Amino acid sequence: MKENALLIRHLDIVKIYVDFADIDNIYQALDASRVSTIHTQKTQALSMKLGVHLLGYVDREGDDINNRLACEISGYDYLGSFMLLCKGDDKFNPLPFSEAELNVVYTYLTGGKIIPLSSSNDEQSFFEKYQITPILPSFDLKKEVVFLDEYPQIIIYKYDESGLFNDGSFMKFGEQLFAFADRIVIEMQTIKDKKGREIHLSKDQKYYLKNERRDFCFYVFIEAVIDNQSPQIIEAMESYLKIKIDS
Repeated sequence: MKENALLIRHLDIVKIYVDFADIDNIYQALDASRVSTIHTQKTQALSMKLGVHLLGYVDREGDDINNRLACEISGYDYLGSFMLLCKGDDKFNPLPFSEAELNVVYTYLTGGKIIPLSSSNDEQSFFEKYQITPILPSFDLKKEVVFLDEYPQIIIYKYDESGLFNDGSFMKFGEQLFAFADRIVIEMQTIKDKKGREIHLSKDQKYYLKNERRDFCFYVFIEAVIDNQSPQIIEAMESYLKIKIDS
């Protein structure tokens, strides 16, 4: 389980995992029977600075030594407990940080350095946004990740095959390609779009997949399934590669 929250202790800040599906887990993380919510002018200013809506929790009955780190973050003069720091929505419900958000907040609180949140043109953010873990090849090739403004739900992987014939690694590439194709057969289903063209759909029905080899490159197109919208993966492939795909 990946860390998704921060525990502000008296002398340090540590990344922890909390299952936010059950509010009792916040109590357990603080070893508290009652908690107080921390959402102050200072935390709001910090939220604006970092681009993440911060929400904190402390033991309401905490009477330990003053947690100066928690005070610096919250603006309070005295907090006698650890503080759990997480993300909040507009209704102040506690939520886990994404990996990128956790990194941004932790980096600032431990070193004072502000790093920008990953843009939407970032593959990890893409996967987190659509909650998918696609099948991808394990090629030992130079890889480029591409996004298209007109198809925001699609991510493209471009693998450069041009060096395969120079360093004698074509056989290994063939084995990797076979393993990738085998996973698609086992872990996905083949369906047809409205024009009768074949694409692959994950068994959890969260994403489509389509491959194409062209001009010494291997392309993998991944499209997140959004509601009942018809797949646009082949149209995106045609637009990006400037070709016509009938199969």
